[in-house]
Amino acid sequence: MKPDEIQHQSSPLAEKARALAGSVRAGSPPPAPLDVLKNIEQLPQWLERLRQFCTDPKPDQARAADWLLDNDYQVARAIREVRNDIPADFYRRLHAVNEEGPALPRVFALAHEMLAASGFQITMPVLVDFLGAYQEITPLTLAELWALPSMLRLAALEILASGFNELDQDLAPPFELSRLVAQSRPPDPTSCV
Repeated sequence: MKPDEIQHQSSPLAEKARALAGSVRAGSPPPAPLDVLKNIEQLPQWLERLRQFCTDPKPDQARAADWLLDNDYQVARAIREVRNDIPADFYRRLHAVNEEGPALPRVFALAHEMLAASGFQITMPVLVDFLGAYQEITPLTLAELWALPSMLRLAALEILASGFNELDQDLAPPFELSRLVAQSRPPDPTSCV
């Protein structure tokens, strides 16, 4: 295959990234505060409530409960890392998305879309493919690239919270879900963290 033929081939993931880049209208910093980030200090207690709930699940909740009990350390680590990696001054430097409702960080919208488009299987090749295709249309700032790992964690936490809230209303998270959850949530939200 010739090099120019390779450039014209494109994965479905890359096509989704280009379509997203072409459809998003970026605004100036700062974005509106993310409720999940504003309430990050309350997430360890919420995770403990999930653990307690999962020790004696109903039969139709057993799969999600098993997943959480097997992976609660991953969720706890994600919470700790986000707490340390997104200081308020840095957050205010992120570009916003100009859409209806609060102007969410563009990189947060990108994280939700990347999770959904990849089937919640983020690997380094997936990340490189998606970001490369996105930036062919719309370059990201250095701050956005730096924030992407934390935004992926926040998006995954939102989706996980949405899934457990559906299992039982008493498991509602200590934050309001962003409007992005509905468009990126998988049939089994426990598959994303």
